[in-house]
Amino acid sequence: MKLKRFTAPPYMTNTYCLYDPEGGEGIFIDLTGDLKGIHSWVEAEKLTILAALFTHAHGDHFPQSAPAWTREFPWLAQREAVAAFKDSAVNLSQEIYGEEVTYAQVQALSESREQHIGDFTFEVMETPGHTAGSVCYRFGNVVFSGDTLFKESVGRTDLPTGSMSILKESLKRLFSQWTEDLLVFPGHGDQTSMEYERRANPYLEVKK
Repeated sequence: MKLKRFTAPPYMTNTYCLYDPEGGEGIFIDLTGDLKGIHSWVEAEKLTILAALFTHAHGDHFPQSAPAWTREFPWLAQREAVAAFKDSAVNLSQEIYGEEVTYAQVQALSESREQHIGDFTFEVMETPGHTAGSVCYRFGNVVFSGDTLFKESVGRTDLPTGSMSILKESLKRLFSQWTEDLLVFPGHGDQTSMEYERRANPYLEVKK
């Protein structure tokens, strides 16, 4: 598997594509930003995109408008995030884009912890706190943490459905259940690792 990162201004939001260059299939995480440029890259790599997974439903993590090619594969999010995609007051699109942006076609993830899309197998952990409906995705030794966990920090909790106390509980669960030294790719900023965050993140109340 290979990983490609795209970073979109002004919030420097990370979009990731995890893909198999031999099998020619890929999955997006938090598809946003320059979709024309991303599509050109997909075509150059000769990839078939199987799905777009979203860690939560804030407007900087989804596109202001979606071209036709993005409807060729399902968009998936946790059920509370699916509701937020339909509610501009919760997804903050007016503040982010200057207009209300909603998407009705986003599908709810299965309630199962382990998920399968094509040959991709991954785990989903619900990690509310930054928002209701926030999740982290684990593919092997890689975690996509959205705005739940950043390098030496966490996502803000003063926005609709946010709660610092709930976020800290989510972090406890995240680090108690995924105990390996996993690589972490956040929604903003540079990659980090679980082991580094155990030592350096001031929001973790229990560190190893």
